Amino acid sequence: VPPPEMVANLRADNIDGFLAPDPVNQRAVYDGVGLPPAGADAEELGRFLDELADAAASADPIAPRSFPGVVEALMAGRTVRPRRDRHPRLRILGPLEARLISVDRIVLGGLNDGVWPPAPQSDAWINRPLRAELGLAQPERRIGLSAHDFCQLLGAREAVLTRAAKAGGAPTIPSRWLQRTADVAPADYAAAEARGARYAVLGERLDDAGRDPPARPPEPRPARELRPTRLSVTAVETWLRDPYSIYARHVLRLEELGSVGPAPGPAELGDVVHAALEAFLASGVAMDDTAAREALLRLGREAFGDLAERDEVRLMWLPRFERIADWTLAFERGRNAQVTTRHAERTGAFAFPTVAGREFTLNVRADRIDLLADGSAVLIDYKTGRAATARQALAGFAPQLPLEGAILREGGFEGIAPKAGALGGMMLLRLTGRDPAGEIIDIRHKTEPLEAVADEALKRFRQVVDRFENPDEPYRSLSHPQFLSRPEGPYAHLARVKEWSATGGAAEGDGGEA
Repeated sequence: VPPPEMVANLRADNIDGFLAPDPVNQRAVYDGVGLPPAGADAEELGRFLDELADAAASADPIAPRSFPGVVEALMAGRTVRPRRDRHPRLRILGPLEARLISVDRIVLGGLNDGVWPPAPQSDAWINRPLRAELGLAQPERRIGLSAHDFCQLLGAREAVLTRAAKAGGAPTIPSRWLQRTADVAPADYAAAEARGARYAVLGERLDDAGRDPPARPPEPRPARELRPTRLSVTAVETWLRDPYSIYARHVLRLEELGSVGPAPGPAELGDVVHAALEAFLASGVAMDDTAAREALLRLGREAFGDLAERDEVRLMWLPRFERIADWTLAFERGRNAQVTTRHAERTGAFAFPTVAGREFTLNVRADRIDLLADGSAVLIDYKTGRAATARQALAGFAPQLPLEGAILREGGFEGIAPKAGALGGMMLLRLTGRDPAGEIIDIRHKTEPLEAVADEALKRFRQVVDRFENPDEPYRSLSHPQFLSRPEGPYAHLARVKEWSATGGAAEGDGGEA
């Protein structure tokens, strides 16, 4: 234990530094780090060392090398508050203290209802009758005192009345004293507001002078040879809504890193559903076979693999997959008479020249392509999470299936050729396993045939490709963020979305027509 006289010598009036261990003499010495000789810090340090000296005699033994750390830990729990008066001519006082002095100029701040006057506080222990019986004042008495304070302070030689228009982002109500002043002397009150507007403008100018310019969203413009010449139809929606993600993914070649050892989520369920349905179609089991359900469930369990050992998979996902299997079989059996061939997980591509003379390839892996008895083809895409609406697909914001249809019409799927390029349907199957277990989102235009919808989608996409062939066309961030499954995108941190969106630095332009 350091001797009391040693600790007593560390008073604020003569301290030169902080305690540090002396490796030679094995005792605490100064380390030469200077501290302010006076002020609130020194006063609080003096009180702390007095308490430390009083407790030194009864404290447990402390090794000299550990003593600085102990002192630092004890000091960390103490707060030093600076004096409120920073200028000899400025005083920040409460209403009671302000009544006792005479000043040239007084500022009455916080003139909002609930502050001037304060809201009456109900007593949880003493009700109103009991307060009267005990001779205690009622809570409303403070309203009268607040009115007295306001009237007396308003009689100063010069009074400035201020209030906050908003508190916590919500509009506030002016103090009733302000409202009554405006009612009693409307002309004088209007003149006072006009004089005060000048100070408000000066305050805004001071704020603007010290404020950094608003952050702007990134607008990278890589050279043409660095821009992608191959894209999947599943990435087209991202290109239309968030071109910066395409820049980060295909130009900078930055891959999104997932969490380490994450718990399985909707993405894993989607992989299982796709794998099980693909394996089921490849097995050749007829949809109306009595063993079809058992075969699909068995393939589903195999697709789950090691995930099936997890409790949440056994208790939630497997029952959901059973409902998905029953719904899917019922859906397929209802189409048996129309479908002649079912193709699962087929790859395709379509290459075309750009305006700059480069070749651009649009590739796809279609979940399902069904050929019907009339020679047309139906495109089916499985969704186990969020799915686009038919309106979004027709408007071009989710062009995956229309572009698949265009690739099919251009002969991009080897061995699959609908009669005269006819499209008999485009549908999203939303398979969730909930109630209902599945949902059909039929993409169909009211007046135009699906062939025209597919051709128009390809035409618009080629226009987007040609526009981004211009080296001056930027890859903007979140140009059309509506309906994105992840509104900020996987590269939001790289694009500093939170910085420029908070300062109102919205991206200009559209970044891609849908």
